[in-house]
Amino acid sequence: MTVKKRGWYFGADPNQDLEAQGLDWMLKRMLGSNQGKKMRRGDQWQSRLVANYLRRVDKFRELFIFCVHVLSGQPARGTEITSLRFRNGVANHRNVFVLDGRVMTVTSYHKSQAMLDMPKMVPRFLPWKLGQIAVIYLTHVRAFAELLSVQVQYGQGWSDYIWADSHGPWETQKLTDTMKRETAKRLKAKLHTQNYRHAAVFLGRRFVGPRFAKGYREEAEDPEEARRVIWMTISRRATRSSYRKPAASAPEPADTRSERTS
Repeated sequence: MTVKKRGWYFGADPNQDLEAQGLDWMLKRMLGSNQGKKMRRGDQWQSRLVANYLRRVDKFRELFIFCVHVLSGQPARGTEITSLRFRNGVANHRNVFVLDGRVMTVTSYHKSQAMLDMPKMVPRFLPWKLGQIAVIYLTHVRAFAELLSVQVQYGQGWSDYIWADSHGPWETQKLTDTMKRETAKRLKAKLHTQNYRHAAVFLGRRFVGPRFAKGYREEAEDPEEARRVIWMTISRRATRSSYRKPAASAPEPADTRSERTS
């Protein structure tokens, strides 16, 4: 948890090498399936087929962010969850960790910063099965999708964010649209991000106790916190408008690498 090296996350740990193993596994699965083989002919990626696959990954990511948002305890703000980083950036540290076998996200709560000169860190643990999905996605599917995206110059490209597109981290509206679609389908009632935060707090106080989401109640009454949220939203939009995908080299499929070395 204390490693601050650029590009570091649990999948990049050389003692486990999860990302490299996951990428090789995905490449072998692709080359071993009839549909997967069509994405690459000779030494060329087929852009149309790759784009279709990446759109399917985006559909999964929408369901993934929905599950993380509703199954990780008191929900974070939309801007907090859509800007989660799974690996360290140049000046920003990652928000996803594995602690005692459990996947944990950490966001910051800035109300206490004026008094303590530091933000309050808010950890949230994913349920066991969702944590397993998160690890497999980050070390296998994401790594493979990132390779494809960089190669054909379509979609998210190389990014430290879990949920991003070619312009940077997803806007909160993306989460809101997903929330409304999935709650309408499963609950027969459309709930957007703020509706669900209120509902989650009510359920927590009803079934956990009156102290549930105490910080949420204080935050709602704090005008300074409201101004901070507005400023963070403006900053995120400015970041998206100037976002540029960095050039990145990506490994070739296993069969191509073996041909070069033979």
